[in-house]
Amino acid sequence: MDNRRLARRHIHSFLIQTFFHGLIDRLSREQERELARGRSNLFSALGRAGSFFGGQDDFSLRNFKAWLDKSVFGQDAAVADEIARWLPDELFGRVNGANARFARKREFAIETARKFLTRVEELAREFRLTQRAPAGGGSPVGGEEEDDTPMLLDVFFDRGLFPSYAFPTDLCSFYVFERDGRTVRIKERPQQSKDKALSEYAPGRLLVINKKTYRVGGIYEEGGNPAAPAAGLFAAPLDPYVYCEVCEYVRTSAPAEPGEQCPVCQTELRQHELLDPPGFSPENGMPVEERDREQEISYATTAQFPTPTTPDRFVWKTGAGVNLRHAYEEDRGLVVVNRGPDNAGFRICSRCGAAKPETESWPQHGHERPFQLSDFVMSGQRLGRHCVGPLHDQPVYLGHSFRTDLLLLRVPLRAPLSYGPRHRWLQDALRTTAEALSLGASRVLDVDPGELSAGYRLIPAASDEDQGALGVADFYLFDTASGGAGYAAEAGDMLPRVLDEVLRLLEHCPRRCENSCTECLRHYGNRYWQERLDRFLAKDMLTYARYGTAPVVAEIEKQAWQLRPLERYLQLEGWQSEENAVVSGRRVPLVIRSEEAADTFAVGTYPALLDRNAEQFGHPLHELDGEDDVKLILLNDFVVSRDLPSAYREFRRQAGFER
Repeated sequence: MDNRRLARRHIHSFLIQTFFHGLIDRLSREQERELARGRSNLFSALGRAGSFFGGQDDFSLRNFKAWLDKSVFGQDAAVADEIARWLPDELFGRVNGANARFARKREFAIETARKFLTRVEELAREFRLTQRAPAGGGSPVGGEEEDDTPMLLDVFFDRGLFPSYAFPTDLCSFYVFERDGRTVRIKERPQQSKDKALSEYAPGRLLVINKKTYRVGGIYEEGGNPAAPAAGLFAAPLDPYVYCEVCEYVRTSAPAEPGEQCPVCQTELRQHELLDPPGFSPENGMPVEERDREQEISYATTAQFPTPTTPDRFVWKTGAGVNLRHAYEEDRGLVVVNRGPDNAGFRICSRCGAAKPETESWPQHGHERPFQLSDFVMSGQRLGRHCVGPLHDQPVYLGHSFRTDLLLLRVPLRAPLSYGPRHRWLQDALRTTAEALSLGASRVLDVDPGELSAGYRLIPAASDEDQGALGVADFYLFDTASGGAGYAAEAGDMLPRVLDEVLRLLEHCPRRCENSCTECLRHYGNRYWQERLDRFLAKDMLTYARYGTAPVVAEIEKQAWQLRPLERYLQLEGWQSEENAVVSGRRVPLVIRSEEAADTFAVGTYPALLDRNAEQFGHPLHELDGEDDVKLILLNDFVVSRDLPSAYREFRRQAGFER
């Protein structure tokens, strides 16, 4: 009841509803019947966006603006008064006196209406640039409208301007066909939200529907030419999806140049075309045989925040952390992508929509259609049993872009932190920090953890605020509800409390787990990368962002405990070892000796997020560095705990046995 983001959406819908109803009430019965014939379902009730944005009649943006000037912004402002009467009192907390409360709500309604008009005018300018104008003014009275722009109601939902009550509006169907004599009908049409469908309905997956098993084998769009439902999907060039396999850099705004390198880690960028699938269909349009259980499983990425080709201009706020600034952004674009098995994508027939992972082979002479055709269509279009394509000239990725509101936290990474976008420990620290932020925010806001999600990205240090930084980490927190529910904005308003809760979550696991468990960080939503979650890495990252404190080298006892697996490894290789020993008056976590070498090796560990070559780096064992016959060896604690062969090779390299 006190969520202003949701209140604004209700005001938006009330303004549009009142405007359209007022015009319709003045129509004659014959005009009403003509209007109803042209708009036969709920989502077509407001007509097409082109007619509203570019038309010159009563049902147009020009007339809507004039109506707002009179009914909301004018002296009479009867609509503003009506909105103030139904807005909940909880929006403004404690305001003494009924008249004062009413005045605050009325002022809020007028302010919201002004911002809504500005946003709608921006959308109109977008449509004038990207859509062809409707012919003849696009009057909604007189049957079917003449332009082919999206429905106005869809546009308002997609841009998060109308309340959606948490129901997903971006739905994707899986079509199951049934033959009825000489005709074919759609028997089942299960649906998923697009972000889930990209994993659950991906080509190659098995689905069980009504006790029958189907293998997903096609991209299907209902309507149009029944024999070539995919033809329209490839009529225009597909959007580019440019990404880095190493550091998760993503761009959708411009294609990659030949040989272009990632601006974050200098790896050569990869590029694929991105197809937003309207729906999916079964292989051959039929269930698979009972014994056929082969499937190719691929998963969609988490929501990625693409990096623009030109720097973003955010309105930053400070004060929540020493190395942290944050911004709240509305209507930002995120993308979810299924890259297919082995990141190879999917090959799709540009006529019938038959689809396979690129890792699978196709028949040499035609392929089965991923749907069934009636005898009338087969004979009328003189179609053979098989479709002969053509296949699209390159494999594509399946993806979906959506817009939502997000809270962006920017952390410049400076020495003595290590910065290597290729380093697994940095990626794990960023992933765990993002997961912890969404969990901590949901606890502070007292909402279901599924209401919020988070991600991260690395970007080069390009702005003045990041001067001297090795790189920049962005964490973005967003609402999972369609169009957003305002939780990300609320998290930004109480960011210090959220960060305190996140640090408490990371430091105090009830089970005192080594990295992560179901009592602290793991849940069903992050099951795909649970092995990467490390609460101690995230604690170091967040402590640096919040308080400006670099990770601290562990006590000698803990270093000795961390080195025990390596010690056993070295013992098997014939080395002599002593744990927690004294060398030249200093306690050392692990001492290694060998009959082949006269030197004594003093071995310690340091936090993975520290750069041991930085000037600010310090370690208690540095005092031994100049001692005769003592060689100091410092190992990354992440590598020691997760990759013993690499830790052993690094030990031998620092000991002088390998280059």
